[in-house]
Amino acid sequence: MNNELSDPNMIIKKKSSNTITFQIKDTIDIIWMSQKTLSIFFEVPFKTIITALKITLDDIQTHKKNHIRTISYVKNQKTSPQSIQETQYSFYIISWLAFKLDSPIAKAFQQWVIESHYTLSKNGFLLQKKRIIKSEKRLKKLQHQVNKLNNALTDQQSL
Repeated sequence: MNNELSDPNMIIKKKSSNTITFQIKDTIDIIWMSQKTLSIFFEVPFKTIITALKITLDDIQTHKKNHIRTISYVKNQKTSPQSIQETQYSFYIISWLAFKLDSPIAKAFQQWVIESHYTLSKNGFLLQKKRIIKSEKRLKKLQHQVNKLNNALTDQQSL
């Protein structure tokens, strides 16, 4: 698993002639983005991100402390190391934020989130084979869930 602090491109954007698709990197387990990364990702000015984040954070009715974190790290510069402190936002906030933005990337991201949720609600699950196969941890989680499902089915049949 990659450290999500060090990878600003956790969600890969693929642009073709008239479509934009998204794919979470196989090595990423949890998605967090800073304000600067959000600006780059959604291809909007930094000021737009700040404004949209304020609106988003005012609108959502959840425990924000679970979805916002402040991290500190040292960035090595040629002259001298620089101490950095930044606020990062979880995928939950990122998804809400996309609906407050009006850029082609944000619109495509909205569609991706909705289509993923549609697949989940229709099937009761959402699988990404490549991501599961590349992570022993994810594979074990899937096997555990399948075992729980099999046990539930067995219990139901014995009634």
